[in-house]
Amino acid sequence: LAGIITTVLATMVRVEEMREINAYTATMVWIYSIVWFLIQDCVKVCAYAAIDCFSVVDRKGYLSVVQNKPKTPMDVNITRAYSHSLKIAISKVSSRKPLPNISSLS
Repeated sequence: LAGIITTVLATMVRVEEMREINAYTATMVWIYSIVWFLIQDCVKVCAYAAIDCFSVVDRKGYLSVVQNKPKTPMDVNITRAYSHSLKIAISKVSSRKPLPNISSLS
């Protein structure tokens, strides 16, 4: 909706500092945007299919981490919200090496 309103304003409203664009230019911008949206969406779908096909992500492990994560309210004074407890939960589920200490990365 915002894009349509902006396009209408850009093609119809005159502002002293800017000149209006014609309908052809606005149409070409919309076509360009839609074509690239479709290309990016196809690449995204193919990437998800490849991730599923090659088992890059341990989906069951990830879901169990998300479902077992403690549901506690976030404190505004904590900058790294529950990253330590999440690291522990992931290392329990995963058969890989435990994650590095997050506080040492900053």
